[in-house]
Amino acid sequence: MIWEIFGISYTLAIVLLGSAIVGLMTGVLSVFFVLEKKSVMGDTIAHSSLPGVVVAFLLFLEKSQLTFAIGALISGFLAIIFVQTISRRTVLKEDVAIGVTLSIFFGVGVALLTYVQSLPLAAQAGLINYIFGNVAFLLKRDLYLLAAVTVFDLFVIISFWKEYKLIMFDRAYAEIIGLPVDKLDFLLTIAISVTIVVGIQIIGVVMIAGMLIAPAVGARQWTNSYRRMILISASIGVMSGVLGTLISANITDIPPGPAIIVFATSIAFISILFGYRHGTLVNWVHTHLTHRKIDHRKVMMEFLKSTNALDKSEGLTRLEFSLREYPRLNKEIINNLARCGYCKWLTDEKCAMTLRGVEIAKDFTVENSGSAEMVE
Repeated sequence: MIWEIFGISYTLAIVLLGSAIVGLMTGVLSVFFVLEKKSVMGDTIAHSSLPGVVVAFLLFLEKSQLTFAIGALISGFLAIIFVQTISRRTVLKEDVAIGVTLSIFFGVGVALLTYVQSLPLAAQAGLINYIFGNVAFLLKRDLYLLAAVTVFDLFVIISFWKEYKLIMFDRAYAEIIGLPVDKLDFLLTIAISVTIVVGIQIIGVVMIAGMLIAPAVGARQWTNSYRRMILISASIGVMSGVLGTLISANITDIPPGPAIIVFATSIAFISILFGYRHGTLVNWVHTHLTHRKIDHRKVMMEFLKSTNALDKSEGLTRLEFSLREYPRLNKEIINNLARCGYCKWLTDEKCAMTLRGVEIAKDFTVENSGSAEMVE
């Protein structure tokens, strides 16, 4: 089989495939979380799913992925209704309602989990791993559920691609032209909730919220395109899921959820620094070079206004100037011009523009004249 070519076991192949699918789902949906600024709501749904998992176990006394998913989904929707009720019926704002709901549901879930762990039931062993995730519970039949959820998520996004794109970037206009914004939001919430509840087995209820943020944060640093951002975010999610699971499988003390999140956040951090479009380091270099170019332009324009004749001997103009004559100049700017060959130091205090510098300055003059004509 394919996994035998790479020297991995059948069990590990199932686990890696499941992690890759979860990474794909969370990577795609994280774009909507980040662009619509709903990351806190995703955190609430994730933490609120824990009591649903425990209650489902108490009712059926078996560790079934489908049973846990249904319980977590019901609990997550109750949390959403709880948030909306508090924010609409009371004077509390939505962020306060989210914080209250998250604390209550997660607290109840931990209390129920502690109670279940104290019961003399053999089936409850390993149930606590749902907090941080454990790929050991993943079976072949669970892949079918993960695949079905992935198909559902992609179907929703592809079917309403233009609508969601418009809602994210101009929600007011989408409402004006008559799009069912609330219904589309509810459909996306269903997709996100289902993804969370089926992903908690691998990543855990605590960590899965991070996977709904980190991939899109990293992808945003590399592109301004909506389509490319989704592709990059999905790639980051898959890569994080596979690499994190491999680390967890080889180092038994590290749960898979934290390992996956470490890879996802590391990629996001590297992207924030070196991203082609919005990376901090790239922006700093661009800003520095832009300011330096502007300084060169101002200096050469000022010199050009002060010269009338050229002396071609040694490639220098007749304009000799000192720093005292131009208080706005400094040695750093002059040194930059000299390194570019636009001027030359004559003494410690005097300089002269070169023919190359004058020609560049004339080009700037032509550009400025053309810009002025366009404005007029």
